[in-house]
Order: sequence, then C-alpha cells, then structure tokens
Amino acid sequence: PIVPDPLLSIRDIHVEDTFIGFLHDFTYYRTSMEDGSLLGSVSFPSDFGKGLVYYPEDEELIVGNHTAIYRVNKDFEADWIVTEFANVSNISPFDDIKGRYLVTDSDAGSISLLQGNSSLMWRAPLPNASIGAITHLTSYDSDTVFFLDNLNPRVLAQSIASGEVWIHAGNGILEYGKEYRWRLHTGFWYPTGVAVDSKKNIYIAQNNNILKIDTDEYVTNFAGSVQHGDLDGPRLEA
Repeated sequence: PIVPDPLLSIRDIHVEDTFIGFLHDFTYYRTSMEDGSLLGSVSFPSDFGKGLVYYPEDEELIVGNHTAIYRVNKDFEADWIVTEFANVSNISPFDDIKGRYLVTDSDAGSISLLQGNSSLMWRAPLPNASIGAITHLTSYDSDTVFFLDNLNPRVLAQSIASGEVWIHAGNGILEYGKEYRWRLHTGFWYPTGVAVDSKKNIYIAQNNNILKIDTDEYVTNFAGSVQHGDLDGPRLEA
C-alpha cells in the first residue's frame, strides 16, 4: 500500500496512458498504471474543492483546491494561479488551446472561462433561485457549456456569447434516469459528471450507472445498473 487505506474521500481522479492521479483529503497522489507504485504527491492547504486538468506535453497539472487554482510541475511543486473563488468544484479544458479552461464555483453559483495564468475571459453568475448545486461541467461546442445541477437534477446549458441559460436534459425530479424517454422527460439521481463525445452524444454519471443521451435526444443506459456493481463483467451488468 502506497496511499492511505482505505481510500475514502477521493474527490477527483484522472487517468492517463501510464498513470492514475487522484485527490484524497489534502493530497494529490500519482500512481503507476503498470505496478501501482507511487510516482509522486503534493499537498494543498484545504481538503475542499476539486478539479484536475493534465497537460502531458509539459507534464503540468492544474488543480482546484477550495478558493484557489494551482499549477503543479513535473517535480510535484505547486504554485497558485488565481485565488478568487468561493469553492472550486470542477475544472475542465475548454478547447485545444492550452491554458483555456472552465471553472465551476459551486458556492458562488458561477462558471468562469480562464486564459493562461489568471486572465478571466468570461464569468457567468447563474440564477441562484433555479440552481441547486453545480457539480460538473464540460464544453459542448465553441459557444455552449453544459453543467450539472446535482440537487435539482438537470443538465443545464449556457451560451458564452449571449449568456442565455436553458435546460438541455432532465425534469428536475430526483429519480433514477428513465430509459427510452426524451431528454427533458427523465429525472436523474444525484448526477455527478457530464461528458460529450465527438459525435455529440452526452453521457451523465448518476450513482451506480452512466446514462447516454444520443443525437436522437433519447436516454439509454450506457453502463452499470441501479445496484452496486463489480469491476468485472459486461458494462451493462457492472
């Protein structure tokens, strides 16, 4: 064992070709994909907040930690980039340009687009009355951002150009997502992650399974089930 056992309170994780990195309590750990050995670690002031973005060409990692965003170099030395958030709950690359990333601030109820070290290109305060808790976000295209409301379970979308916000999926009811329903006629059960593939299919992580909303705008189960799963077996039975 090279990290705390049991691994409770893991807040975020990223998987690369040769290693896995994750946040646990105050510390970021990186372990070898081949043998599980510890490659390095670095600690931060808080055990709140999350968000991990890795740039392999420079072996550089961007980490969200409570009110700040840090840069970690290949020697596992950390320095802060910007400290103006209430609680960083997610960081996601915006496009292929290094250093452009979206930041979710769950406590302030806002999402921001940052460029480079600390240049704030865009910030969108969201209507507090309609947002429960923002848990994750991703870019859909060059103008549209998707983000998850965990407490009023929906996938919301926002235009960077106009600032307009609309509901893309979910009826706001806390229930397990329903297969074969239109995207606005399903609930979600505490959704925690959203992703978009190159064909514009949308994937939503909820509790023990992953739902898929295809380009026909209907919901299917992509992996897992409503029961606790196992790491072995077909994806729909895991």
